[in-house]
Parts: sequence; C-alpha cells; structure tokens
Amino acid sequence: MEIGLFISALAIVYLIPGPDMLLVLHTSSTLGRGHGLATALGLAIARGLHVALAGLGLAALFVAAPWLFDAVRYLGAAYLIWVGVQLIRSKRRTDTNHPQASLAGSHYLAWRRGLLTNLLNPKSLLFCSVLLPQFVHTQQGDVALQFTLLGAV
Repeated sequence: MEIGLFISALAIVYLIPGPDMLLVLHTSSTLGRGHGLATALGLAIARGLHVALAGLGLAALFVAAPWLFDAVRYLGAAYLIWVGVQLIRSKRRTDTNHPQASLAGSHYLAWRRGLLTNLLNPKSLLFCSVLLPQFVHTQQGDVALQFTLLGAV
C-alpha cells in the first residue's frame, strides 16, 4: 500500500468541506454537542459501510451498470438538496413542527440524519468506490485486511 499517497488523497478530499461537515456544524451549533456527536457517529458508520461496500465490489458493479451509479448519485443529490432546504426552512420557522425541533429531543434522529446524509453523499460514494480500491493490491496480501486498514485511516 502507498499509505503516504493515500493519506495525501484523503487529506485533499476532506479539506474541501461538504454536506457532512456542514451538517455536524449546524447540528452542534443549534442543538448542542450531544446531537453533534450523534450526527458524527451516523456519518462514521456510513463511511464504514461505504468502505465495506467498496470491498465487496461496489466499484465493479458501477462499472458494469453505469446507470445504477447515476441513479445513486441523483438520489444522493436530491436528498442533500432536501436536507439543505430543511435547514434553511428551520431557521425561518419558530413552531415546534419543523424538522430541527423534532431533532431536539432525539439523538437517534440526529444519528439517522448523519447516516443518511453520508450514505447518499456522492463525494463519499465516489471516494470509497472509485479511489479507495486503487490503493488495494492483491499481491500485497489479504484484500479484506487492506480495505479494513485503509478504511480505519
């Protein structure tokens, strides 16, 4: 494994703020650290699922069925737009029926929102299914172990 090159690629990808970072910042600033941590946990679990899916051949599936990749990408973009609209609307509303108020009482809802935001994030999907497998080499030993180590990084 070219771990230095992988870490460099990872740093570049994560230096560009995306919906995950915005969601954690917004949730933490409006609902507090506990909800922010619950959101971050959902994001982390989703990232782990992305790595596992990449290890199981998601990239190969997307190459074999490009329409499936497009469908996932558009579904993810639609969900992220919906989350963005909900965040904008929540600032304008003061009643207790808006999405942010329902999150206030539930760490589970904050966790689920983080999970779904990352699972449907095209940036995360691309990184794990396209870039990550390029750093795994069958001649360097157990492929599952390599995916696990790179996923942990």
